[in-house]
Amino acid sequence: MVSIENYNQDGACWQARAVLAYIQSQIFRLEDFFGKDIFYLTRVGRYENCREQGYVVSVSTTTEQINIAFYEHRNCDDICVLIANGVTINTPNVDFMWKDRGENPSKYDYNASFRYGDIVKCGKWIVDEIMEWAEKIKANTEAKEK
Repeated sequence: MVSIENYNQDGACWQARAVLAYIQSQIFRLEDFFGKDIFYLTRVGRYENCREQGYVVSVSTTTEQINIAFYEHRNCDDICVLIANGVTINTPNVDFMWKDRGENPSKYDYNASFRYGDIVKCGKWIVDEIMEWAEKIKANTEAKEK
């Protein structure tokens, strides 16, 4: 028999799963914002670098993509967030997510971190980052059309 706390787990920590659930609950904001004007696609994949397990959310238009990975940091249990721009058809891996971090990035070189248990705060921050990115894309598209 499988215990309830381990049922249906994919390796990500409970904090990453909770942040993902929050993002899923807010994705209608992106749908409402874009409408049918600009094609977009939202995908979720697994993010892992051996000890740190989480998810990466990718939002794409026909020409641009933002990728946001979030996971529980192995040393401090904070929820860490990495952002990488660039189009990829596959789930962004560790190398892709860290590609713009310089020659010798440290494990503390992330875009944001949130204290243990700050699920909603982290989820809101990620959704706000996606919406800010979407607003720039829409403004650029509208400027090109003029």
